[in-house]
Amino acid sequence: MTESTGILQLCSINGDGSNFRQLTQFNRPVFEHGMSRDGTLIAFTSLWNGDGAEVSADTGDIFVIHPDGTGLRRLTLAPASPPFLSSGHPRLDTTGSWIAFESVANFTGQNSDFSSEIYRMRPDGTAKQQISAMESFQRSWKPDISGSGNLIVYSSTGNPFGTNPDHNGELFLWDASTGSTRQLTVTTDGVNEDA
Repeated sequence: MTESTGILQLCSINGDGSNFRQLTQFNRPVFEHGMSRDGTLIAFTSLWNGDGAEVSADTGDIFVIHPDGTGLRRLTLAPASPPFLSSGHPRLDTTGSWIAFESVANFTGQNSDFSSEIYRMRPDGTAKQQISAMESFQRSWKPDISGSGNLIVYSSTGNPFGTNPDHNGELFLWDASTGSTRQLTVTTDGVNEDA
């Protein structure tokens, strides 16, 4: 990323240092970006509302773009109420077929308490799935996704299995092949994150 007029923008460059390109010209910052392992797609978070879709200027949403600057697309749009239902920290699988991200929005009807949850979706914004389901006032954050898109690891203070009664930040793993989640760490202090 680079700054243009003091606003963080998304840029790309070849591995040999050639072909530097600024991909966004937004009036709001770009942050929390990830690229598919094959280098064909970039997902990022921004407060930008140049397409006029947002109701609130302070809501972070997920976007995708190709490294050549084509194909810009907004994938999430938080509702107007309640305010500030941001999405962020997008991570892509090898081919850009799946994106894992965190959000406090209620995209699938399973997050009526607007807690921070983990989702998976296609790069066109379809097939949104809520991966985590934590109790109220708990938080899931910083997902990462496997090359195939079938495994998602994330941090959470939730206690879905009764093995995290102190609500410490622990690592969880979701498996698409079984639709099941398991807790990977069990600790009583510190925070397990940046999976």
